[in-house]
This record gives sequence, C-alpha cells and structure tokens, in this order.
Amino acid sequence: MVWYGFISKESDEIIIERTGPFLPSVYSYNKYIEITDANKQNLAQYDLKGLNLTKAKKKKIVNVDWQNWDTAEQLPHKPKSGEPEDFILKGKHSESLATEMNEIWVICPTNTANGVIDKDKKVPDAYHHIYLNVADWNGNDVFRTPQLGYIFCTKKFKDAITSLPNSYLTFIPILLV
Repeated sequence: MVWYGFISKESDEIIIERTGPFLPSVYSYNKYIEITDANKQNLAQYDLKGLNLTKAKKKKIVNVDWQNWDTAEQLPHKPKSGEPEDFILKGKHSESLATEMNEIWVICPTNTANGVIDKDKKVPDAYHHIYLNVADWNGNDVFRTPQLGYIFCTKKFKDAITSLPNSYLTFIPILLV
C-alpha cells in the first residue's frame, strides 16, 4: 500500500492518494496505469494508440519515507489499526510534498475486444484459461475488456513500457481467439 497508494475517479477527475516522496515511474493499480511526467514524454516517441492519458490530481500525498526504514526495527509511526492503507487514509496531506513530486499521469484504458474465460482450463496462478477475441478490437495498444478485470496490451506497448526506467509492470502472455 505504501508503494502504490490509491488511484480512483471522482466526478471527472482521476485522483491520487499515496505516500511520498517515493513515486514509482510506471505502475498499475486497479484499472489504471500511473506514469510520471518524464515517462509520459518518453512514450510520445512510440506513437501508441489508446493511451487516454489524464493528468491526475494529487488529492492526498502523505509524507512517509518508508524506503529509509530499518526493516530490523519496529515501524515508526505505525497506524493504530496496523493496516498499511491507514498510513494514507489517516495520514495528513502535505501540500509542499505534493508540489515537489513529479506530475502524475494516468492511462485509462478503454474497453475494446472481448475477453473469454474457459473455466475448465483454470489452473491456480496461471492464465491459460483467459483468451482475447479480437474480432471487434479497435487497434488500441493498451485496452481492457468488459468481461475481464485486467489491462491488456500489444507487444508494441510492452516494448515501450519496458524501455522506461523503473517500470513496475508485469506482462503475462495470453492467447487470441
């Protein structure tokens, strides 16, 4: 939780609630992909379709420098609940830290293509039961399906993202039908 924080939508805005000063340069949370301003500019050279980038509002940035904690010692300022999300939910917003941090952009993939689940092939910790039916796919390099809760992408998008420094995305190949 201190690594990713929260990304959500309120009204027409994408909002970020997280700890700082550490900010991963690329990561996914829920149905979104976060990307820093510098990496947004780097992605522009790849001519990717379907990025749907939205500048995020830093609604709550809590100063928790967890990267410098000594793991052999007890957590400093541990929330009473013991829940990691309470570092953010019960923490105090730092406007100065929010201003110091890079701008944050969020890729909001749209639904295109269709997902297929073959429950007979489901194996724990494997994705052999998930397929994409691309008959109605619009060609976006990053997208979602109405049926599955994952973000999908083309090899072109994967290659672009993995070329960026400090990218924390995991890619799993799946089959097309």
